[in-house]
Amino acid sequence: MNEKETRSNDDGHIENGLNYYLKQKWKLFVTLFSLFSFMTMGMELEISGSTMLPLSIQVRTNLAKLSWIIAAKNFGYMIIVVFFGLLFQSITKNYSEFILPIAYLLPSIATALTPYFKSLWALCIALLFQGISHGLIDLALNTLITNMWSSRSTAPLNCIYFGYPVGALLSIIVVRSFRQNDPLIDKNYMKYSNSTIIIKENSYQQKN
Repeated sequence: MNEKETRSNDDGHIENGLNYYLKQKWKLFVTLFSLFSFMTMGMELEISGSTMLPLSIQVRTNLAKLSWIIAAKNFGYMIIVVFFGLLFQSITKNYSEFILPIAYLLPSIATALTPYFKSLWALCIALLFQGISHGLIDLALNTLITNMWSSRSTAPLNCIYFGYPVGALLSIIVVRSFRQNDPLIDKNYMKYSNSTIIIKENSYQQKN
């Protein structure tokens, strides 16, 4: 009897929790909007990893040097976490609604300009701003969802963070649909790779 009672109480508790979330129409709308915003952010920020090969051809460098763009993005995220997450918490706490539009505008501009960059360091600056926006969005949405749902914010926070890996997965699918078996990219990359190897071999022979 005790096991049946505890099971019924647990089911009732879960049902009451779901009913509570479903009754909060506006809060639920904001949470779902935040979920889709995290999906777009996952697509926007992780698409650079799926396009490393075309980007290396675009800026005329190898993949080892191109990995600096990942370091630049992570450095931008670290800057925001240190300054706004530790030093200036009151800004994200009181102005999270105003931070979000700016945070979404920065990576959209950087992503739109990425195909026109011919320098590795210009690309690093663009990825730096993407990392900054990622940090701002994380802090602002955490504050917004926590203040809105109060003690019941755990499930909404898990929900919105689920959108990021979904967006990252979609970015891979989208890139593969456009870049799969592209002979122009493969030919250019092989040509650039071979020329780089030849240059290194010639310089090594001259030193010897």
